[in-house]
Amino acid sequence: HFDLVVIDEFHHAAAPSYQRLIEHFNPRFMLGLTATPERSDGAVPALWKGQPIHRAGLIEGIARRRLVPFAYRGIKDEVDYSSIPWERGKFDQKRLDGALTRESHAAQALAEYRKHAGDSPRRGLWFCASIAHADYLAAYLADHGVAAVAVHSGSTGAPRGESLRRLGGGELQAIATVDVF
Repeated sequence: HFDLVVIDEFHHAAAPSYQRLIEHFNPRFMLGLTATPERSDGAVPALWKGQPIHRAGLIEGIARRRLVPFAYRGIKDEVDYSSIPWERGKFDQKRLDGALTRESHAAQALAEYRKHAGDSPRRGLWFCASIAHADYLAAYLADHGVAAVAVHSGSTGAPRGESLRRLGGGELQAIATVDVF
């Protein structure tokens, strides 16, 4: 019944749930999209059902002006992650939140931001480990003179589109986010 089927997050195509969906439809054309095609598990093959997969990576996306050039900063923080239990492939969320939603951690992040921003405030995305972490960091930044909001899937998250518009227009300096961008 469909001429075209578009599947987002196509890097999950090897999962049984995706396989059932893919096998269910027989469109004239199926388009799979993913922002993470270079996966170490090989989940996105070079060919899909005999059809070539077009790859347009980060560098090409920036060159074609589809993506914005960026500077990514990973800052070593003072959290002792060895004391946080690792369960089912991730940190215990409650203990991680306890370690990250502290003034000393937010103060360090703000100090690093100010160090790298120089004299002119820079705008950017601040990637967080949880909704609680994003809310805490956005509030801390706002309390310390950085126009910030938290954008996430929770009820306390600011609207994504409006927040991006405000960031692009210079109204905001920071979006603290988790699992959105």
